[in-house]
Amino acid sequence: QKLMVGNVHLTHLDGATELRSKQIEVVADEMLKLNTTGIKLLGGDMNAEIDSPELRLLTTRTKASDTYIRGGGKIPKLPSDEWNDFQLKRAVDHIFVFPDEHGVYPPFYNSRLELNRPEKIIGLYASDHPAITTTLVLPSYHHE
Repeated sequence: QKLMVGNVHLTHLDGATELRSKQIEVVADEMLKLNTTGIKLLGGDMNAEIDSPELRLLTTRTKASDTYIRGGGKIPKLPSDEWNDFQLKRAVDHIFVFPDEHGVYPPFYNSRLELNRPEKIIGLYASDHPAITTTLVLPSYHHE
């Protein structure tokens, strides 16, 4: 099974929806050019929430789907009992999966937030925002 993984970090500037949209257009065009079989993933720090105009542009243009939601996660927001003065209160990291040549997406499960608590020994956070994780189920092959 082939697996292609792309990683991006879109601009973090406040009020930069238009710039992120232009960045997403370039990324979407490049992802559509990849005429590969197998599973295609695109992840990274998008600096935008899943329902933002720039990420809707990506999902509309490429039919990409959010793996966090596909894996049973709810739109990730940092629970109020986990708020701190350092991290953003919203998730801006995302992993997208693209449909295969038949329009099928692989399954995902066990989606959850990570890195949303300080490290136990030194008390620092790994990032300025929580991360997400999910598990991709790869097809099994039986050798004869």
